[in-house]
Amino acid sequence: MTRRKEIPIALWKRIEPLIPQVKRSPKGGRPR
Repeated sequence: MTRRKEIPIALWKRIEPLIPQVKRSPKGGRPR
């Protein structure tokens, strides 16, 4: 799997709604 740290914000915003399982941060940002 790709490292989430290397995922660009623009790309993450597009794939975020596709993976609701990663919703761990209350801010809705990228999980560390």
